[in-house]
Amino acid sequence: MRLRLGSALDQAAAMVDRWPLSAVTFDDVADQLTRFYRSARRHVPADWSTADPEELHELRKRVVIHRYQIDIISPLWPRFVKMWTGEAQRLRDRLGKHQDALMLASLIGPRQPLARWRSRLAPAIAERRSAHVAGAKRIATRMFAEKPSALRRRLAAMWAAHR
Repeated sequence: MRLRLGSALDQAAAMVDRWPLSAVTFDDVADQLTRFYRSARRHVPADWSTADPEELHELRKRVVIHRYQIDIISPLWPRFVKMWTGEAQRLRDRLGKHQDALMLASLIGPRQPLARWRSRLAPAIAERRSAHVAGAKRIATRMFAEKPSALRRRLAAMWAAHR
């Protein structure tokens, strides 16, 4: 196992050395960041109170991708990126806790392990889900207030100032 792992790491290192990073421009990076921001922003529910759990899960997946991608520009404006990734992480956590509450709710259904405590657990689970959705809405409203084109201009300005 150790030999296979070592071999896999050697192969990965060799592949990374072949990446054509010199051909990648900041415009390419900014375009991709903007594209994924736009994708996440499109998954923000219009009406959070009626948002489908699957819709919120899709938003969470997009936020996770965006959260890690935005780290790429941290050398340009470390404090801004730290704040941005912090907000993205808080949104990710809220949406994750909502998903956890859904999983717990499935355990109180008929013939499920926690069914006999349904009457006590159901109101608490519903209250927590509601609180997590409300918190996620607050964070997402701040995080996705900017249009993708405005984010793209901000990225360009950060790059110009950094050079």
